[in-house]
Amino acid sequence: MAYFRKSKAKGERRWEWSVRLRGYPHRHGTCPTKDCAKKCAEKAERELKAGMGAGRTTVRELLALYESSYLPELPRSAHKYRQHLAWWREELGAYLVQAVTPQMIAAAKARLQAGTTRRGSRRSNSTVNRYVTTLSSVWTWAKSPEVGLAVRHVVREVERLSEPAGRVRWLSRPMDVSGEEKSELERLLRACAKSRSRFLLDAVILLLGTGCRENEIMKLRRRDVRLQERGFTVGAEVAKTKKARFVALEEAALEVARRRSEAVQRSAGYLFAGRRGAATFPWTAWRTALKLAGVKNFRPHDLRHTHGSYLAMLGKTLPEIMQALGHSTPTVALRYIHLSDAHQRRVAVELTGELDEWMKFDEALSGDSQPAVLASEVVEAGE
Repeated sequence: MAYFRKSKAKGERRWEWSVRLRGYPHRHGTCPTKDCAKKCAEKAERELKAGMGAGRTTVRELLALYESSYLPELPRSAHKYRQHLAWWREELGAYLVQAVTPQMIAAAKARLQAGTTRRGSRRSNSTVNRYVTTLSSVWTWAKSPEVGLAVRHVVREVERLSEPAGRVRWLSRPMDVSGEEKSELERLLRACAKSRSRFLLDAVILLLGTGCRENEIMKLRRRDVRLQERGFTVGAEVAKTKKARFVALEEAALEVARRRSEAVQRSAGYLFAGRRGAATFPWTAWRTALKLAGVKNFRPHDLRHTHGSYLAMLGKTLPEIMQALGHSTPTVALRYIHLSDAHQRRVAVELTGELDEWMKFDEALSGDSQPAVLASEVVEAGE
């Protein structure tokens, strides 16, 4: 419905127009004449109605369908997604899906950033980006051929906020420290060995030796362990990527898997069994061990970063590291690769040594002999 009226501003002879259609954002403007205002309003109304043939699904209905149809496939992230979806439902729920524009999402993103949480704290850029990512997941699902509720992926056109550099944390090795100082790796393993927990040391050894996620280790079953092949299988139902993969075991990690699998009577039994199914990670014992070892700002997931970093410093290729960590893209794998200062110094020394040999610094850069050496090389090349 279109509305017209003269401007109430003193000294102005202009006409205001507005168009309101249920499920669409309000369109309005001003024109110098009434005829111009009618034409502008009619044009805006035609543009809004042009998209009505694509469907009458509102964002609220789309979010409800996403939550009931797709969200159950993401059990580990569902609670966070629901929190984000509730916020987007309040912001954009009344609009039709085809009426949502990148500008509307960007404006809502700005309100989210300027607002506060229930505790009164400001949301970080990373948190705001996670909200937008959740909405992007909804639009990706809606745009798929099977669903077909969205024609244009408007969320992808919204820029993300800048975020701080990713977390860089891994355990130092004995070769990364000097003198009689003990590395973080040594101190943490000794502290775990002294723990009263039945699970802590074995869980840490497997996490460190395989690079698996905490959930993948704690839900490891006896039937998944393949001792003859020196490894185990991470099932698709446990893996974050929903793809099964084989994980190799050697030395201490293989011994832990062998000892624990032999102690489990049922093939479906967990290697780390609790009272009801799989045991949870021993957080209390973990924090105690960290305190005893003097290792600060370290999480169990950082053992995964440690595994990837150790592989990189051993000279393994990116595809090998991706396979070991179960990553499908190089970008994600690179977030788990960190090089110690000591390793970078060794690389520099090795490279300098090779350059000395390749460029023959001792001869070519020895003052008066330089022209003679270079000239002889030219003659030999010509012959």
